[in-house]
Amino acid sequence: MQLRATLAATTNMIHAQHILLAVDTPTPGPVNDSGVDVWETEGGQIVPVPSPASRSEAPMSTTAGPGVAEHAIALFGQWSGGHWDEVRRDFDLTMTESLSAAAIADVWRQVASVVGAYERTGEPFVHQQADYTMVDLPLEFEAGAMKGRVAYNSEGRVAGLFILVPDVS
Repeated sequence: MQLRATLAATTNMIHAQHILLAVDTPTPGPVNDSGVDVWETEGGQIVPVPSPASRSEAPMSTTAGPGVAEHAIALFGQWSGGHWDEVRRDFDLTMTESLSAAAIADVWRQVASVVGAYERTGEPFVHQQADYTMVDLPLEFEAGAMKGRVAYNSEGRVAGLFILVPDVS
C-alpha cells in the first residue's frame, strides 16, 4: 500500500512539474480529492471531467492517422532507452518549446527511482478524447506497473506525453 501511495505522489509530482507545462490545451490530469478526474491547462485552471463510468469513450479514431499505436510504442522504447532527443522528434511546437531533452531524462529517472528498471510495454489502447487521439500503454517496471500515455493532435504530432499510475483514466 505504501508503494502505491508513493507511486501516486511521484506520478502527480512528475505530471505537474514536467509534463503539464508542456501542453497548451487541456490534458488529462490526476484524480482530485473528490474522486473526479480533472484536467489542467497551462494557465493552471482546473476543469472537472465526468468520471470514466459516466462518459463514453469514442471508438478508435483515425484523427491522428494510422500508426499511432506503433509510434507510441516506439516513443516509449526511445524514452526507456535514453534516446531523449528522439523522444522529442515528433513533438508539436508547444511540446518542443516547453519540454527539453533534459526534462524528459529527469522524468524517466524520477519514475525509475520509484518503480525500478523498465521491463516491457503491454498492448496499446487507442481512444479519442476531445480533439486528441490518445494511446495508453501498460508499462511494466521492476517494482510495479505504470501507464504511458501519448496524446496526438490532428496532424499526428505529439501534443502530450505522460507516465501515470495504471488506474488513471
